[in-house]
Amino acid sequence: MTDLFPEVIQFSIPFIFILLILAASVGLAYLLYRKTNPDNSKIIRILLAVMRTAVIFAVILLLFNPQIFYRFFESKPKVTALFVDHSASMGLKNDTKNRPDSTQIVVSTIKDISAAKNLNLKTYFFNRDVFEIQTDTLPAPSGLTNFSFLNSFISKNKIDQAIIVSDGIRTDGSLPNIKNDTQIFTIGIGNTLKEPDISITNVEYKPVVYHEKEQEITLRLSSKNTNDKNPVEISLFNREGLLIKKNIELTESGAEQELTLTYTPGKVGLQKLRVQALSSKPDANPENNSFTFTQRVVKNKIQIGIFSSAPNYEHKFLKFALNQSENIAVHSFITIKNQKVSKFPIDSLDVLIFQDYPSAQTRNLELEQIKQSIQINKQGLIVLSGRNTNPGKLNTFIEYLPIKNILLRNRVITENITISEGVNQHSIINLFDNPDLNLGFWENLPPLQTRFAIQTKNNSQVLLTVEGKGQKENGLVVFENKNYKSALLNVQGIWNWHFSLRDDDKYKDGYKNFILNLVRWSANKTKFKSVVLATNKNTSYPGEEIQFEGFIYSAQNELLKNGRMEINASSKKQKFTIQMEGDSSGTFKARFIPAEEGRYVFSASAFVGDKKTGTSTKIVEVIPYDREFIQTDLDTTFLKQIADGSGGVFLKGRDAKELTNHLELSYNNILHENEVDLRTKAWLLYFIIGAIVLEWAIRKKNNLV
Repeated sequence: MTDLFPEVIQFSIPFIFILLILAASVGLAYLLYRKTNPDNSKIIRILLAVMRTAVIFAVILLLFNPQIFYRFFESKPKVTALFVDHSASMGLKNDTKNRPDSTQIVVSTIKDISAAKNLNLKTYFFNRDVFEIQTDTLPAPSGLTNFSFLNSFISKNKIDQAIIVSDGIRTDGSLPNIKNDTQIFTIGIGNTLKEPDISITNVEYKPVVYHEKEQEITLRLSSKNTNDKNPVEISLFNREGLLIKKNIELTESGAEQELTLTYTPGKVGLQKLRVQALSSKPDANPENNSFTFTQRVVKNKIQIGIFSSAPNYEHKFLKFALNQSENIAVHSFITIKNQKVSKFPIDSLDVLIFQDYPSAQTRNLELEQIKQSIQINKQGLIVLSGRNTNPGKLNTFIEYLPIKNILLRNRVITENITISEGVNQHSIINLFDNPDLNLGFWENLPPLQTRFAIQTKNNSQVLLTVEGKGQKENGLVVFENKNYKSALLNVQGIWNWHFSLRDDDKYKDGYKNFILNLVRWSANKTKFKSVVLATNKNTSYPGEEIQFEGFIYSAQNELLKNGRMEINASSKKQKFTIQMEGDSSGTFKARFIPAEEGRYVFSASAFVGDKKTGTSTKIVEVIPYDREFIQTDLDTTFLKQIADGSGGVFLKGRDAKELTNHLELSYNNILHENEVDLRTKAWLLYFIIGAIVLEWAIRKKNNLV
């Protein structure tokens, strides 16, 4: 409500001076119109004197820069501002917290009180900013919480009364210093109860396990703020889904509990597993309820079929080498024994070895049955050429072999076998953990024979080259794609390697290792990796620990315990090295805590002695931590501090109706002060001109012009 008339009017010129100007103007006009010629009536002379007085008074007054000051009071209803916390933590929902629903109820209650008391209510949302909203539907909460900015907004906009609906969690800006004249009421959303927290602190497991052979892992559980007999569901998952589930009851709060899970690995290769603890009650921090680890699953028994055209030493020594491994089962098929392929367990084989096979006498029906098995079962195929190997019959399998053509030629004695350039780390020819010993073996082999000239496919790989009598030929060629693996050894009589080196302590296991490597490579459907680096997470937060596990594998796919590993790490801003520590199981471990967000590349290098055996790389994205969920309990102390410091009241959300006892409609008397500069007012000029024109008109009419 505004007053109709000003309460005070003041001039910039002293009032006595205004009276003197007026007196001087009246006196001058009197002298001019005391007498006129011709003589006019007294009324005409007074009227002319008034016109002249007005003009003289206005002109003289303008010379002194006249200003008029006046003020009046306006009564307005006090503004009550409702500030609703819109930060991410206000969207928290679980079995005990549903802050969006609680907030909606509180806001509706406050609006009902405002309508009943005719309050001048304005509704705002705030997180890192403050904004007004008109709709009754609350948008989804997001962002951080900045009470400092809210305090500045209240002070800047001169809010009379403020109601803050919030959980009091501050995640951005400095601690606000509440020093303003605004009365603030705070409504707390959330609870202050300490919720149960269950965590998996450690998992013990074997880094290498056997396929379809029962395994055990042991995990340690920690619990806080839990009561006795708190049911928890423990689950073990791999990439395909759930492996095993077990229900337990936690012991008393604060204690650690050990639990063993038994499961059977169902897939060969490197497997990532995750164990999870799920409580039947709300959990304060679900992030620590799981643990991820990696295991390499190898076949329990590799099924090998040796096909030979006749009994010979190669077949005998081949069986001898394979039978030395407890994880390999050997089946023999010899043509002259009149075995029938239809009665041979060909479909159950992982690898087929053609030793001096097929020969010219091998039946085509037999070959077609074998070819069909390879096509359907995607079995590995190894060809060890011999004097009876028939190139024409072998061409039946040309689509699965690493060669596109094979030709018979005169027998050549191979004097040298050399490793092809760039393949010295291939698992087949890497027979010993010591690189120097491995190279020495290939340089000291006895002479062998070769009878075939072979042309390799474009996507095949030559591992060994043989030379003799000035001729050079491909000795060992391999081929692999996503479905098939095959190898062809273009030398005869390799059983002599064992026979000739059996008394050499350094090289006596070379033949056996070569045969086992060849078979394991052919049976392994996943690409062999001599170095494996695994992490417990692909994304992390600044300040959160990242755990690494590393493994070094020999060419025989066995864990090496005598090596060492280190990680070369890099981010956008820095490069550094992390040393890994090995344990008795052959597992290398390291931990790292990133200080800031960004993309981190971790490249692990493995060494045996001074020789580098391989690398493995992992990438971890370190993303900004969602500070809104580090601590989610209602901060009553902070909200009370705001209310008490401003003369307001703190209430919990369920008590919001009590605001009706504290909120009343009241008014502010607003003083308005105005200043008028007469020199800038057009109406004063119009008045002077009008007075002159009117005086001139009267003078003309009365013949005074």
